[in-house]
Amino acid sequence: MLTKHLSPMMLISLAAAPLLANQQPAENPEPSEKSEAVEQIKRSEGTTLTLRARAEGTFQADADFDGEIGELSFAEYRAGINATWMIEDAGRLSVDISAGLLDYDITTSPTTLLGDASSIGSGLDDIHTLGLSAMYSDRMNDTTSWFVGGGISFSGEEDADFGDGFGWSLTGGFEYKQNDTLSYGLGVLVKSQLEDDVLVVPVPIITWKMDERWTLASQRAGLRLTYKSSDTLSYGISGEYRSQSFRLDDTHVSAPEGMGTHRRIPVAIFAQYKANDRIVIDASVGAALGGELEFLDMNGNDLAKQDIDPGVFGSITVSFKF
Repeated sequence: MLTKHLSPMMLISLAAAPLLANQQPAENPEPSEKSEAVEQIKRSEGTTLTLRARAEGTFQADADFDGEIGELSFAEYRAGINATWMIEDAGRLSVDISAGLLDYDITTSPTTLLGDASSIGSGLDDIHTLGLSAMYSDRMNDTTSWFVGGGISFSGEEDADFGDGFGWSLTGGFEYKQNDTLSYGLGVLVKSQLEDDVLVVPVPIITWKMDERWTLASQRAGLRLTYKSSDTLSYGISGEYRSQSFRLDDTHVSAPEGMGTHRRIPVAIFAQYKANDRIVIDASVGAALGGELEFLDMNGNDLAKQDIDPGVFGSITVSFKF
């Protein structure tokens, strides 16, 4: 079963809690003769809609399988749009729609055997991903906020049955603002799995503003250390655990209608440039460590699993706010 191959960090990477990491509770208006009017203005201004579209490309160079059974490289393209409504003075509803294409280039070597991870992987077609998620957050008081959300997704080869690659997730939790520099929280993720039982895992959240320029924050299943060089340029170091599972179609000799999982730990140097109030460009370059490619059959039984040597990658994302 898939559970024995999963780590808690992989599960946390599927959570949507980082969407709320930078949310700050609003201050209460001081009592005055104009407090009611001020509150009405805040509520009117707060009920606004923001749309942001994004396009992303990630490219990893050839990385050798352990045992010299072949090489793996890939290109990933993603696009999406996010709609965020600020409701009254503290509520926020965010809805996100995304689509992606994952193109693996896996080659075998003379030492490859039928049924190896590289042998099965060499027959992979383009993998398509779709996602729809929603998250709502609000304030309990001046220091504590809460969030709840969920989503549905698909990940599979071009001819894989949609229902077999379908998944869902639910998440909820809270975030506590200790002071102006430190906030932390905890959420819970409930998620379906391909070929396994529903999972329930904790989701930690932390944001630590060390000073006016340095910030350490949780990012999915990892951390991100950011230095704010100016109002337009920030850069830093990031690292996290990532895992992508996908349904196979019925054309694979060794794994018809089975599933594959690619795991890795991307460690990167990144930069973010805010061209103006609407356009933001993010770029990163680094190495994918601790790589692994695994295949299961349609009943969840192990077929092949192979470690992958570190591989160099680069990524760029452009987002545009309407």
